[in-house]
Amino acid sequence: MMKKALIKKSLSYKLIFNSLIFCSISVLLSSCSSSQQNLIIMPDAVLLSSISNQTNNLQHKSISLNVNDLRTNKHVVQIVKKDKPAQFINSETSLQVLIESTLNDEFKKKSAQINTIAPNQLTVNITNAVINVKQSLVKYDAKLTLEVTVSLFNGDKTLTKNYRRSSHNYGPLTADLAVLSRDFNQQLGKLLNSLVTDNELISLIK
Repeated sequence: MMKKALIKKSLSYKLIFNSLIFCSISVLLSSCSSSQQNLIIMPDAVLLSSISNQTNNLQHKSISLNVNDLRTNKHVVQIVKKDKPAQFINSETSLQVLIESTLNDEFKKKSAQINTIAPNQLTVNITNAVINVKQSLVKYDAKLTLEVTVSLFNGDKTLTKNYRRSSHNYGPLTADLAVLSRDFNQQLGKLLNSLVTDNELISLIK
């Protein structure tokens, strides 16, 4: 009888312990989701062109830059949990404004002039920019896709190119917005760097 009582007591403690762990994880996940903030986006400056400023010099050349966000949904993070509505997180700063500002700065570093009536018309269309997160009780899986379509018309010729970056990360418990933000900024920096250092694109600016 004593053995049976001890076994029952041991099982009871195990059930209580497992329940406490389950509740703790649930509280942690709900508290993280309830305190969600906007994603801080700032393209990684280290990955943008610094040494390339001496090459592909655009002195005495002017560019009319136009950036459009063609995405139907403007959020940058989508979190999906089983049997729950998807959660959406926006960027703290407009992605369109941020990309336009960054490209303005990068082309000015190459000595180009930026004005609305320039003969070289550069259009950048944002077609995809989102981190899709699959969130379970004990882990997350995040996939980032960044895509832009760039069109340059120099008065004679038109060049259209697509630039794309992607990444995949995962980990235990809840997706950390700081980690997602860091990944987004790194990939955005790489994408914009590939644009402003593209010899084919730069050579058509006259």
